[in-house]
Amino acid sequence: MYILKEDDHIRKASIIIAAVMVFVTLLYALGQVLGMHIVVWLHTPITISSAIICAALSGILWRHFQKGEILKKIWGSLFTGLTLWAVAEIVYGISNMLLIEGIPYPSLSDVFFVPGFIPIFLALIFRYTSLRVTPPRKLVRISGAAFGMVTALWLMFVIGPIIESPGAGGTIEQVLDIIYPLGDLLIVMGALLSMLALVGGELALPWGAIALACLILAFSDSLYSYATWNEIYFPDQSINFITVLCDITYTAGYLVMALGLYIQTRLQHIL
Repeated sequence: MYILKEDDHIRKASIIIAAVMVFVTLLYALGQVLGMHIVVWLHTPITISSAIICAALSGILWRHFQKGEILKKIWGSLFTGLTLWAVAEIVYGISNMLLIEGIPYPSLSDVFFVPGFIPIFLALIFRYTSLRVTPPRKLVRISGAAFGMVTALWLMFVIGPIIESPGAGGTIEQVLDIIYPLGDLLIVMGALLSMLALVGGELALPWGAIALACLILAFSDSLYSYATWNEIYFPDQSINFITVLCDITYTAGYLVMALGLYIQTRLQHIL
């Protein structure tokens, strides 16, 4: 927390991120008044910009280290995954803004979203193994129980219904509907391991924010999979609670990620 008190740039970045989240929340609170079209056109650029900023910051960190360093591999993996996701957000966002009848599924954005899970998961695992620490057993048990509970919920509400309904949707759609929650589970596992290894350390703040962002994005993505499968995401082009929760947490995930990456660049004296 010391760096938050001493670094004016980080304080300003935190205020900006908080202000953006307030704006997004108000935007959806007024969604019925403004209309869905306005909400999409105002919210989508924020999500795209946040994803691009995350990719750019991770790229800056990657370039800062020398070839052969473990941090070069960690930031390179994160940069690769976040770049793929940023491209996917651009493709998805532009399509969402321009296509009146909605985005087809599967779409071109899935070509970038899906492979992005792997390098992001690897970055989290590399971060965990590079620290070479033994977390307290109590925290290990708590994290293991949390991951088990999350896995059970995923299987019960997302993966299970998809497997049990083989006739719903095309083959590619069904495969993607399973890949996405499985990818989210990988991200959750990597994030929990990273958070375990970083408890109490100097890197707890930036990497804790990055790991938390991964958890938020995984939650939002899985909630989206559940909502779309059950046809309760933007039902009849109207805003409901689950739609608001999906969209707000998704943007929040990128913003928290951007803050964590920015703090890390300040610690490395890059920006």
